[in-house]
Amino acid sequence: MEIREIKTFLQAAQSGSFVKAAQSLGYSQAAVTIQIKHLEEELGTVLFDRIGKQTQLTESGRTFEGRAKRILREIEEAKAEIGNQGEIKGELRIGTIESIGAVLMPELITKLHQDYPLITVELELDSPPNLLERLNKNQLDIVYLMEKQVRDMNFVKVMEIPEEIVAVTNAAHPLANRDSLSLDEILSQHVILTEKGASYREALEQFLLERGQEVNPFLTIGSTEFIIRYLKGKEAFSFLPMFTIRKEVAEGFLKPIEVEDFPAGNSPLTMYRQLLYRKDKWVNPQMQAFIDIVKKGTAK
Repeated sequence: MEIREIKTFLQAAQSGSFVKAAQSLGYSQAAVTIQIKHLEEELGTVLFDRIGKQTQLTESGRTFEGRAKRILREIEEAKAEIGNQGEIKGELRIGTIESIGAVLMPELITKLHQDYPLITVELELDSPPNLLERLNKNQLDIVYLMEKQVRDMNFVKVMEIPEEIVAVTNAAHPLANRDSLSLDEILSQHVILTEKGASYREALEQFLLERGQEVNPFLTIGSTEFIIRYLKGKEAFSFLPMFTIRKEVAEGFLKPIEVEDFPAGNSPLTMYRQLLYRKDKWVNPQMQAFIDIVKKGTAK
């Protein structure tokens, strides 16, 4: 039984397809079939049911899957223990959302590279649902997102920080001299929002729906950085996470506005920055290094 055969088996089990497993691993389909067949012969059982184009684990396959994951995890742990002490290296696959990627990730990745120059990072930007799906499929090692509190027993949450979503406008806007505005006043202005499906936009639209209101942004765009740059030069409103605009607020370009309709201390737009990985995932040294850097940066 070879390690590459175990890896091929797990990839086929995860993707549900020998073809997809071959594509992911850079093998031919025939090579995947041969490796799986060799495993089955050595184990004396059938690991997959092949019904047409469908490939599903048998009961024996499901049992072996758990063992196979533990085998690879033990191997990775052993390699880390006997490797060069203090020399952390390897690939780290991080998934995050656009706003965190644009505002927080540059400093985090810079710090990671300074402290651990042998770690190579693959950074993926996507929506929270897609990130969690890819994390569950082991296509990502760790995910840093902002969303409603994730409550899923498949994931380990190593950090959770409430994040305020605020109404914000250009500091020179005629209404910026007010510390608070009603939603009606804000919605009567030019509004620019992030794309549909973003967690805090959904929360805003749900809150408005329950009040019989709606928001009609004149511009919708998935780039938080674009929205911030637009607000700095134009008189418009948006709703953004406070961490994305702290620099511009401190420099006097933007002004956060309290929304009078939101319950005091209980904004319906409150989201949570969360750092997660799969519960059955071995936390390798490069993952732990990134976790420590994120936590240290948050504690400032």
